[in-house]
Amino acid sequence: MSLKNVIVGLGITGESLLDYFISLGQPCVGIEEVSREIFQKVKEKYVGKAAQFYFGDIPKTVFDDAKQFFISPGVPPTREWVALAKKKNIPVTGEMEFASQKLSGKLIAVTGTNGKSTSVSLIQTILQEGGYSSGLKGNIGTPLITAVNESPKDYYVLEASSFQLETVENFKPKVAVVLNVTSDHLERYESMQAYADAKALVTKNQSADDFFIYNADDPYCVLMETKAKKLPFSLVNQFPEGAFVEKNTMVVRWKGTEFRYELSEMPISGLHNQENMLAAILSLTVLNVPYSVILSGLKKYRALPHRLEKVGCFKGISFYDDSKATNVGSVVMSLASFDKNVILILGGRDKGGEYNPLYAMVKHKVKALIIYGEAREKIAKAFSFFENKKVVPTMPEVVSEAYRVAKSGDTVLFSPACSSFDLYKNYAQRGNHFQELVRGMGDCC
Repeated sequence: MSLKNVIVGLGITGESLLDYFISLGQPCVGIEEVSREIFQKVKEKYVGKAAQFYFGDIPKTVFDDAKQFFISPGVPPTREWVALAKKKNIPVTGEMEFASQKLSGKLIAVTGTNGKSTSVSLIQTILQEGGYSSGLKGNIGTPLITAVNESPKDYYVLEASSFQLETVENFKPKVAVVLNVTSDHLERYESMQAYADAKALVTKNQSADDFFIYNADDPYCVLMETKAKKLPFSLVNQFPEGAFVEKNTMVVRWKGTEFRYELSEMPISGLHNQENMLAAILSLTVLNVPYSVILSGLKKYRALPHRLEKVGCFKGISFYDDSKATNVGSVVMSLASFDKNVILILGGRDKGGEYNPLYAMVKHKVKALIIYGEAREKIAKAFSFFENKKVVPTMPEVVSEAYRVAKSGDTVLFSPACSSFDLYKNYAQRGNHFQELVRGMGDCC
């Protein structure tokens, strides 16, 4: 009897693993525990292939001929079947760990609560500008395993979530970056420190000839231990080696040379993007990418959708879609980009964190709060001190209320601090709906 690869969780990661093993002619078992829609779609795709599928709990018979288990990022490692597999000495691993061992190119792995997608996209844009052979993979949308059947690349730029890093055993990036650690995913982690420890796994196997780039303004990042060459970036402090902001200039110091990048020449703005750019620039500088290539790539970069994206100016009111801000730390950074007269929209599915880091900025910058979605009662209670707020159930009421309370010259910021899964499939669908409603209710000014 042939041993089977058992894949638990049939989202993008699980489906990519199935594609890989079936292309090799290896038998698989696919398990989907949550979504019957995903289960049916994937099952139909592989009709006639060497694959069996189960919905719900894993049948005990699956353990009898399992070669290894693959746990998808969305599946918590606390599931009972994980302990049972390990008790039976069946390996349990993750897609990113598995794929990384089959690739020869250098890995640039970026993790952190906020800014990952922007940072890896910046790095990829710059590498492409310089004509380097590189692939953009990971949590940004394309699993790393897809690279195994593609032409080899010199570099793989990888967005790594804490969920993906939980299964790290031999994963060893040439450059590891931790952008920040702020309150998020506390429905999965027992404490902030446990969450930070998961992020720190990105540098677990690095050695002295690798690079660990970290946010020196973040207390959790500062305390992370590594065997790699440790290089800081900061918006506050300067370093003999590392990256920082000096007035209106980003400065990188490396091996006795100083490189300067004017913020006024950059296509993206905001304190959060300054951090993202510092991390990207430093990552590529240590890999000897020329200054001219980095500068040219930075200038050509365009912001990703739903990340402080300006929807437009309607009736004199500026609307911003920041649907990707699914935690409080991200909203703090977004609010820092504005001075005052902000109508802030919060809501969605709560992720277990606290909202108090927002209090000071809300008091000083926010004119009105609009709160919606599954978490609306909890958020309204958290902001009981703030009088000018309105609680509504869904997005159409949100946008209608925003147009009612906003005046010409105000800013409406949709930066929800929650996940989208109460009403939407993902943050992109949520952001698109917000934009459609904003455009539908307003006349362009």
